[in-house]
Amino acid sequence: MPRPLFFLACLLATALLSGCGQKGALYLPEKPQAPASEQHPPAKP
Repeated sequence: MPRPLFFLACLLATALLSGCGQKGALYLPEKPQAPASEQHPPAKP
């Protein structure tokens, strides 16, 4: 393999493996949480 192609393959493998952790680069939550500014506190009786 030529060096540029080998470097590209290593870079791609590193990027894919970084997403295999619990919250890697490719982590997407199932339900996006609303920002804290949009959450209203419960009304007090």
